[in-house]
Amino acid sequence: MAGERGPDGMGRNVAFVLLFLGIMIVQVTVVNRLPLPGNAAPDLVLLAVVGCTRWRAGRGGSRHGFRAGLVSDLLPPAAHLLGHNALVLCLMGFLAGRAVESQPARRRSRRWPARSPVPWSPW
Repeated sequence: MAGERGPDGMGRNVAFVLLFLGIMIVQVTVVNRLPLPGNAAPDLVLLAVVGCTRWRAGRGGSRHGFRAGLVSDLLPPAAHLLGHNALVLCLMGFLAGRAVESQPARRRSRRWPARSPVPWSPW
């Protein structure tokens, strides 16, 4: 994207990479080991992809989802095919971007989703 080039866009991309890496490390080391009923665990990477897509007003959701999915496929425990998370997170990023783009311009916010990470939330 043309708006992502330059020093400001480069710093933002580095911040997103560090954010996703930190979230993936927390997901693998802490969240996946929580004793939750049904052996379930929340997917923090999915929430980060949706939040990032909402914050960027729908741009780059599938790109961030694909990249985050590829890295999460390589992290242990990798008990599935390579590219499985990449496909799922790419599709979810795309759908989140479409949901953000379908909102009226007055409802969009460029701020970090402090109130709700879900792009179709009325808050």
